[in-house]
Amino acid sequence: LKMDLSVLKLHCADQPPALEVIADMSTVVARTFEVIRSVATSLRPSVLNIGLVPALEWLVEDFSLRWDTPCLLKMDGTERSLDETRSTVVFRVVQESLTNIARHAQAKHVLVNLFFDTTRVKVTVQDDGVGFAPSHVEEPHGFGLLGMQERLLAIGGQFQIDSQPGCGCTISVVVPQPGRYLFTTPM
Repeated sequence: LKMDLSVLKLHCADQPPALEVIADMSTVVARTFEVIRSVATSLRPSVLNIGLVPALEWLVEDFSLRWDTPCLLKMDGTERSLDETRSTVVFRVVQESLTNIARHAQAKHVLVNLFFDTTRVKVTVQDDGVGFAPSHVEEPHGFGLLGMQERLLAIGGQFQIDSQPGCGCTISVVVPQPGRYLFTTPM
C-alpha cells in the first residue's frame, strides 16, 4: 500500500487535490500499521521471544528504572519451558501487578518470585505499599485484577490476593505446566 501510494504520488505530482487525498490515505495506512503492531504486541509481547525469564528480568528492570522503586526478580527451581499461552499469561499478570503497584501502592520495594517445579510455575508479586482490602476493590479499578483472574482461569491456573490496608499486597498465581491441571488445593 505504501509503495502504491508513492507511485500514485509521483503520477499525480501536478494535481494538488489528488496529492491531498494521497497524503490522507498515507496517514490512514500508517495508523493502520500502528494498530496492527499494537494488537499483535498485546496478544503476545515480542519481548517473550527471548524467553519468559529474560522477559521478566527486562520487565522488572524497566519498572525499577521507570518508577525509581527497587524491584527484584528471584527464581527458584529449574526453569521449564512454557507454551506461548502460559508464558503470555505469566508475563501479563506480572506486568499488570507492577502497573497496579506503580499507580496505587506507594511501595518502597517490590519482589517478584518465580518458582518452577515439574507440575507448575508459581509467581508472586509482593510490595510493601499501602495495601488495600480486596473485598472493596471497585470497578473500573478492579478490571486489572479481574483480567488477571480471568486469564488464569482460562488456562486452569489459580489466582490469590493477600492484602490489607497498611500492609502491602501479594499477588500469587499458579500456572500448570502444559498437560497438567491444578486442583482446588491451597497454594
